[in-house]
Amino acid sequence: MAQIQDAINEIMDLVGALSGIKAAPDYPHEDASVFPFAIAYEGAGSWEFGAAGGSYGEKKALLSIVIELHVARVDLPRDAQKAVFYSDAIPNAIMKGVRNNMLNSKIDTMGSIETSGLIGMSYGSKDINTLGYRCGSRNIQIRSDIT
Repeated sequence: MAQIQDAINEIMDLVGALSGIKAAPDYPHEDASVFPFAIAYEGAGSWEFGAAGGSYGEKKALLSIVIELHVARVDLPRDAQKAVFYSDAIPNAIMKGVRNNMLNSKIDTMGSIETSGLIGMSYGSKDINTLGYRCGSRNIQIRSDIT
């Protein structure tokens, strides 16, 4: 039975394979040490009864995953230029993984991917200033039996 963390792990494998990404851990790390890096975590969602076979023996999750890309903010024009590549590359990698095999069969469907656009951000316990994107994969459906 797939869980949302399984889908996050698949997404981080795809994002981590993008050119230039130095880190894309399965779980967010405490502080930034290498740039650019990406993190992902579960966003808002809901759980519903599924009606498989006319019974209420199935649950259906409609969840979201938040993906953040962080580029070190030292020289704004240069750093913005470095970050802009990922505006298309991250959604493309995720959509390709969904189209090819539903993230290695970890999800049933996925809706849209929304993005914040290029924004100033901060990260970690030291509030390191970064620049990047926050993407949200919406309406990720995962079905499983009620146990």
